[in-house]
Amino acid sequence: FPVTIPQTYKIWRGIINRCCTQTCSSFHNYGGRGITVCETWRTSYEAFIADMGECPLGHSIERINVDGNYEPSNCMWIPIKDQVRNRRNTVLVILDGKEMIQADAARLLGVKPATIFYWRKGKQKKPDYINLIFPDQTLTQ
Repeated sequence: FPVTIPQTYKIWRGIINRCCTQTCSSFHNYGGRGITVCETWRTSYEAFIADMGECPLGHSIERINVDGNYEPSNCMWIPIKDQVRNRRNTVLVILDGKEMIQADAARLLGVKPATIFYWRKGKQKKPDYINLIFPDQTLTQ
């Protein structure tokens, strides 16, 4: 029978690789930025499980402070769909006075996320009737 590796174990190994293995493709975004794994977690999967519990289905580990370390006081399990909203490269926009991520604005407007990207970059003209503001550009406009 094939051996199934638990999802929580894969996540634990992943955070250690991102933070501690310079040859890991994501190292520059984690260990290369000074993000570490607390010694207890780095040296013991059992300690990680004791602090975090098993990863719930459809969840991912989230660092509450994106510039903080992987440690009990800075980590929690959140749904993967919510975790992608908290990346450093998430683009925020203001649609009809409400701040949201670019993907949510696209969904509400019934357009592809790429369309909003093109509006933001000036590659396509945004229709005047759409009240959409790009906060990352307000200082230069």
